[in-house]
Amino acid sequence: MLHFHRPIPIALVAIAAGCSNGGSSKSVSETRVSRTGAIVADPARNRIYVADVDHRRLVAFDSSSAALAGEAPFDAEPEGVASDARGERVYVTLPTLHRIVVLDATTFAEVQAFDSVNALHAIAWRDNHRVVVVTDVGLALVDVDAATEQTIIPDTPGNGLIVHDSKQRRVWTAFSLDGQLGVATIDPDLPGDEPFGELLFPSVDPPISLALTFDETSLLVGSDVDATLYVVDAATLAVSSTVPLPPVLVALGSNVESTRLFSSPGDPSANELAADSYTGVEQYVASNAILPRGVVVDTISSNLMVHLADSTMEALPLFDDTLVGLPNLVTGTSYTLTLTGPPGAHYFLVGSARPGFIHYGPSSAQPTLFADLDPTTLLVLAQGQLDGAGQATFTGTVLPASFPEGTRYYLQAVVVDPATMTLRAPTNPMRVTIFDPSPP
Repeated sequence: MLHFHRPIPIALVAIAAGCSNGGSSKSVSETRVSRTGAIVADPARNRIYVADVDHRRLVAFDSSSAALAGEAPFDAEPEGVASDARGERVYVTLPTLHRIVVLDATTFAEVQAFDSVNALHAIAWRDNHRVVVVTDVGLALVDVDAATEQTIIPDTPGNGLIVHDSKQRRVWTAFSLDGQLGVATIDPDLPGDEPFGELLFPSVDPPISLALTFDETSLLVGSDVDATLYVVDAATLAVSSTVPLPPVLVALGSNVESTRLFSSPGDPSANELAADSYTGVEQYVASNAILPRGVVVDTISSNLMVHLADSTMEALPLFDDTLVGLPNLVTGTSYTLTLTGPPGAHYFLVGSARPGFIHYGPSSAQPTLFADLDPTTLLVLAQGQLDGAGQATFTGTVLPASFPEGTRYYLQAVVVDPATMTLRAPTNPMRVTIFDPSPP
């Protein structure tokens, strides 16, 4: 049983080139999604997956154009969605059928299914064929291929959210239980690790967001009841601070790096917060009111996808200058990374071993200027001048011996305005993960 306390060397490598909108325009889908379950980003294909509840289907959108990329119909309403890091499978929960449906990420055809005795809700991919799932009786670890299910955190309700650490090992869940918002954690693969939980503060509604800070020391739990962001110590599960998000909060999400948060009060605006200070940085405006839980950042942190009151999905460019490419790199394969900005501008492409915060410019500047990189491991990878089309491309190959499987590093660029010779705001940060498909 789970018992609760009740106190209130960087390398320039691989990425397949894509198109960039340069932050100059918006795009709106023609596909209508009136009521959503999960809205999640696919790390391998740079898509956004949406559980379209009313139409009983999964819908995939291109995260830069909001164009329809594919769909899969079901016999019941979908709720949770997860994709594997290699971009091969998509996992969808159907609570009323007690089922996980596994789709081929290319064809959207069903390739496998897992049936449980419990209703299945939120889901997160863990590794290979395993997923973590919120059920009505607790958090479960499911091996889809082996058709096994193990409850790893009992006595938590089916309204929870899930987040992993960067190594896909420790897992946290946030939920509403007995009128209070709670969190719990476990490493199910660590022998002897017992689930640990805390009930933190009154809340009749479940959390609307859950993220882990870039240094993995704190959980960021968004509550719409009091329009508050709760910062929770990831080790002790104690609330370390609260951040009011006036006037109300209907949607809250973070980028992949957990350096920038995006909140909406339910009008067309989405407000960006720097995750080191939780102060406003920038505001983005959609064409219609943003619906509850209707924000997600794509996996290269260049676009904010929002679900709108007219039932469309809209992509809001977050940066004027962008790094474009897939964030997952396969060893032994050549890739290209594209930097897009003003024609003829000078640029610096930099990287670091971890995300972080490097503030620059006047302290009074609005919006605040910062790079999303760790200053202690910062390295300039390349510098030069963008061509007449405003682009620079970088190619490379990662050899299997260069980095272990799952190595992550972070890229960002700063462009010097060709007219004023002053630094522009940095591009989108990119978290790059290396995968080695060769046998050990």
